[in-house]
Amino acid sequence: MIEKAREKIKAENVKFSVADLTQRWPCEDRSYDLIVCNLVLEHIQDLSFIFSEAFRVLEEKGRFLVNELHPFRQYAGKKARFSSENGVTEVPAFVHHISDFINTASDNNLALVKLNEWWHAEDQNKPPRLISFIFEK
Repeated sequence: MIEKAREKIKAENVKFSVADLTQRWPCEDRSYDLIVCNLVLEHIQDLSFIFSEAFRVLEEKGRFLVNELHPFRQYAGKKARFSSENGVTEVPAFVHHISDFINTASDNNLALVKLNEWWHAEDQNKPPRLISFIFEK
């Protein structure tokens, strides 16, 4: 996915890195104005380390965008999965409640700026598919 992202985005001010998010991030303190986690935090059990690292590497007024499978979907047993020539693979996931994201951010001095829920057109009268948060340092 990193290679696909690099192919699509050629801006010099955008950096893509591969790292283990559960370990200290290979970033200088206060060095980024935006961090994006897209469909990744559901695969990490402990959110507190992620939010503490986001706080560490964000500049003052920097933002942390989190986009995840909505917990309502997870409550119904939905998980991330992908298909290949070997069949369907379900990716292990942890359920994080909406309050888990908001409280963990607050515990790490990140303030909620915006929360959105997202549906596809075919999801009328169903729980939202995705939830997104914007937190600010």
